[in-house]
Amino acid sequence: MRQSFWEKRLAVTMLVSVAIYLLLPWYVLAWLSNRNHAIGEFLNEPYRVALFNAITVAGPRPFDWLNLDVNAFWNYWAFGQGAHIALVLPPLAFAGLVWLVGFDLIASLIQKPFEPYGSARYATAGEERRYRKRSKTALIAGARSGSKFYYYDGPEHLLTVAPTRSGKGTCVIVPNLLKIDRSVVVIDPKGENAQVTARHRETFGPVFVLDPFNVSGLHNCSYNPLAGLDPDDPNFVDDAATLAAALIVTNPHSRDQHFDDAARALMRGLIMLVVAAEPEERRNLVTLREYLTYPKEKFANLLKIMASTKDADGAIASAANVHAGKNEREAAAILSTAQEQTSFLDSPQLRKTLKSSDLDFSTLKKTTASVYIVLPQSRLESHGRWIRLLVTRALQDVERTRARPNAQILFLLDEFASIGDMPVIKTAVGLMAGYGLQLWAFLQNWGQLEELYQRGAHTFAANAGVFQAFNVNDELTARYVSELSGDTTRFNTNNDFVGRKLLTPEEAMHLGNDKMFLKFKGTRPIIAHKLPYFKSRRFRGLYDTSDFH
Repeated sequence: MRQSFWEKRLAVTMLVSVAIYLLLPWYVLAWLSNRNHAIGEFLNEPYRVALFNAITVAGPRPFDWLNLDVNAFWNYWAFGQGAHIALVLPPLAFAGLVWLVGFDLIASLIQKPFEPYGSARYATAGEERRYRKRSKTALIAGARSGSKFYYYDGPEHLLTVAPTRSGKGTCVIVPNLLKIDRSVVVIDPKGENAQVTARHRETFGPVFVLDPFNVSGLHNCSYNPLAGLDPDDPNFVDDAATLAAALIVTNPHSRDQHFDDAARALMRGLIMLVVAAEPEERRNLVTLREYLTYPKEKFANLLKIMASTKDADGAIASAANVHAGKNEREAAAILSTAQEQTSFLDSPQLRKTLKSSDLDFSTLKKTTASVYIVLPQSRLESHGRWIRLLVTRALQDVERTRARPNAQILFLLDEFASIGDMPVIKTAVGLMAGYGLQLWAFLQNWGQLEELYQRGAHTFAANAGVFQAFNVNDELTARYVSELSGDTTRFNTNNDFVGRKLLTPEEAMHLGNDKMFLKFKGTRPIIAHKLPYFKSRRFRGLYDTSDFH
């Protein structure tokens, strides 16, 4: 296929060259020489010398073979009409060369390149230009050179895949916290983001640090996830169910989710009972944990109280009756599941932050506020449900608040996998833009996303407005990045076309510590740079020191 294509192209080029640059210029130049004998003599002299030398060297034998008179040949080409033909040969040769190059160039511009295996390529400077526009609310998606960046100002969620200690905080999260004039909710496992950016974030609006274990060393605020629930609210039952789903985490690979589902139903009823029946100072998760750890007889009496409660249109009584209707062994297993999954509520430090509230997440829509959720890395697995609760309540409150923010509220979810599969986030991703929300999820590798969402992982990533990957160190992530880069066509040493990925898995794993794979939705990929905030002159004087840098 390749040879046929190029042969046809060469044939067309030569035919047109002969027609235009041989016939027409020859006629024009020959006519000019005939009209002006002096010009003809001047131009012909070099050719007569060259022709004489050629005949002298060749001798008469070739002319004898062709049955030509050597003297007649000399007279015709040196002094006759042939001289005027000869004088146009060098211009014709030059013009032909220009035509060949020019025609090939024009054809390459007009004709679509022959790329049988794919046409993937990196974005051109012109294609990148739209992502160089800076605004107060635009997110930094990667560095170009110096302190220049690529920006994203779209509504879709963002996804970053990079291993631990690869610069997610210093090159992505902190630069954005120092720049954007938008409300933010930040999961901050090490407390570093709060240490570095909290002071500067106060120039935009109020700052709240939820840090029960005092990792950041900053003032710790309190938040009671049950504080916003109202028994008279039509959404009361559904809100309680959403909080129960945040507390009871289901293993996505479990074949039998019966006990998790039943524990979630029981938890929903108990949450509603706490809010509807307890005095205000006891309407918190500490009381809920107290219910779950009652002795057997006392818990049975609690179920009787629930069964007689008419609040929440009978939903509380319904939850009690369903649980009481289980056989003793099954009911004990359900209660045990609920107890096990809420054991993190026994932490004295965490309980202090759950009894009252210093903030209302609806503030995020009313003003530019910043909320840092700080939990030590070592407690993410055991206490991750606390983060799930806070994120769930934040999404609920922001969704319910009718005021529209000046810019989308950004949820920076570092260690996204640690909070587990959250139905509220799956739903929110598709509806976030309508509620003024934007999610930025950070994962250590592609396998974590597949673990969370199975077949939905590719959909989650494909719908992202921005995808970043850097310091890739596992084959699964490298293969995904390679697939995302696309197929391209290359010309090999055997003069043939071959297909390959624009970025192979091996190349994805060896981009270098200072580079990242960056792709904006609907555009070609970019190999961008990583620039730590402390190396950028743009952020000088804006950040504080941390315990980590």
